[in-house]
Amino acid sequence: MEEFTEEDPGLGDPAALDELIWQLRRDQTALEKAHAAIQTSAATIREHWKGKAGDAAAATHDVLMARIKATHAELDRAVSACGAYQLAHDEVKESAAPWVTQLAEARRTLGLPTTTIAGPRGELGVEEFISSAMRNRAAAIEEEAEALSHLAALHEARIDAQSRFRKSIAEITEKKRGPGITAGIFGDPTPKGTRRRMQGPNEKDMRAIRDRIDRANATVWTMVDAWISGKGKRTFTFDENHPFTQVFTQSASVARAEADIQGKILEGESNLERKGRYDARGEDLPRDLNTIVNAGFEGNLPEAFIGSFDYTYEVTKLNDDGTAVVTIKATNVTTPESATRIPSTETWPFGPYHVPPYDKMKHLQETKGQFQPITQEITWTQTLRTR
Repeated sequence: MEEFTEEDPGLGDPAALDELIWQLRRDQTALEKAHAAIQTSAATIREHWKGKAGDAAAATHDVLMARIKATHAELDRAVSACGAYQLAHDEVKESAAPWVTQLAEARRTLGLPTTTIAGPRGELGVEEFISSAMRNRAAAIEEEAEALSHLAALHEARIDAQSRFRKSIAEITEKKRGPGITAGIFGDPTPKGTRRRMQGPNEKDMRAIRDRIDRANATVWTMVDAWISGKGKRTFTFDENHPFTQVFTQSASVARAEADIQGKILEGESNLERKGRYDARGEDLPRDLNTIVNAGFEGNLPEAFIGSFDYTYEVTKLNDDGTAVVTIKATNVTTPESATRIPSTETWPFGPYHVPPYDKMKHLQETKGQFQPITQEITWTQTLRTR
């Protein structure tokens, strides 16, 4: 695709930014859904939790909702910047069109073969023709200079619009909202500019990744609603084609579980004992809390929601290269106990220990039917070494 130039500053299709605007609006919609889910949770907590625990939980919800609102506003500014750049492009394109035509006509005249203008002069009427052609050529030189002057000014206007666009989205491009929007998307705001080469996923890949994460996060909020309300579906099953599975299996927790499975395979563990458990670690807690506070725009929300999990595995195919295809199934039951357990306190005296909301959750579970258990079953395949 052509880049706009000094001789045609109107090149490019401003509609190319429509897809980016659509993506930004989609992100805002996801934020609005997360905000609604957090408001529901906050209302429940404010109603039933009192004292320091209730105040701490309410403060966490307030911080989360404030961040969601701030991010929503940032996306609004990015959408406005896209619209302003599209408008500036349209204005430059409209103003440049007659001058681009004049430049082309002038150069067509200047491009006439000199032999045509030079002679032969002996024929009847040729002198008049040559004189007219020379006058046309002089006029074309002036028209070319005039067109170039106007186009240069419009090119500067286009450059200024581009600079304003880049500046207005600088705050967005400097941040990474999970594996979604990154500076790479905004790297060249010229609608039909040459795409810059980059390592890793291209823009299409990044959009697909972001869409997968949005869908996985939406699934988490659906399960949270079912758990808190105690209503609806109680078992959620995910295969490896589901976005929830695809995001969850990219987590550090799954990587550790798969490493444990590979170790067992390398040690030749009996086929009868193809199971294990991943227990969340103490160092996981700050990471997961940050992920939850950011509504999944940072970190891995499915991982933070699942926490600890049991797993079984089965070798389904042996390859000639010393690897095997292994089918893994992780199972987790979300309960007040699992949600409030402090990681790594199982071995403490009288452990495990739970954060204060545990008692309130149990009370609501027994008296209001809320916080009823929900089960997640996640199945995927992985290729692991056998020797």
